[in-house]
Amino acid sequence: MKNSSSRLTLIIFSVFVLLLVGMNYFLGDGPASVIRYGFIDTKGRLIIPQEYDSVWDFHLGMAAVKKGKRTFMIDTSGKEVNKPLQKYTVDSLPLTPPEHASHEEYKSGKFAEQLLVWKREGYPALYRVLDTVIWNSKNPGHHKFYKYFFRKDSASAIRKYDIAFPYSENLALVRGGIEGKSNKNDFSFRFVDIDEKFVITKPYPEAHSFSGGLAAVGSGVANASKH
Repeated sequence: MKNSSSRLTLIIFSVFVLLLVGMNYFLGDGPASVIRYGFIDTKGRLIIPQEYDSVWDFHLGMAAVKKGKRTFMIDTSGKEVNKPLQKYTVDSLPLTPPEHASHEEYKSGKFAEQLLVWKREGYPALYRVLDTVIWNSKNPGHHKFYKYFFRKDSASAIRKYDIAFPYSENLALVRGGIEGKSNKNDFSFRFVDIDEKFVITKPYPEAHSFSGGLAAVGSGVANASKH
């Protein structure tokens, strides 16, 4: 009788938990992000297993990683090193050439918007252009949606992306840009070369630009609404 009572209590508790998860999914922002990070090389080969909760970019052969409650340094083979903790990102690296931003105006319908330009010597310039403006009556205001594209000198853009980052170590991190209706809701990140060919075609829910020959990439489920 005692076992039956315990079993019934466990079933009720399990149903309660499932209901809470379901409510969070439908009333909240959808599934929570569950990502584990590792590192790939410029060929797309997984060099360091995807087992970390958070990672920072490599600098001078080392990167900070977080696993559980521990945050520590590893080398390019994934081995833990006894060094003072340093957290870097590609944009904050002291040895990375600074990006030079300039602005150009253009018009889209009735809305004038500035075109942001990121330029890095030796690489195509990265542009951000206003793509769509939607009026939200429930939360009054214009909601702007942008597209990104690269351009060499005066050449026209090859394709537009939902998100794109400046080139780093001859590769650029992008999201979207693949034609076809089946890819309309593709929230995965990939890497393109200078000619904008998808050289690392495996899709990742999260990724960083290359730094020190390696790029952090995630595996798992990311909440696309947060991007």
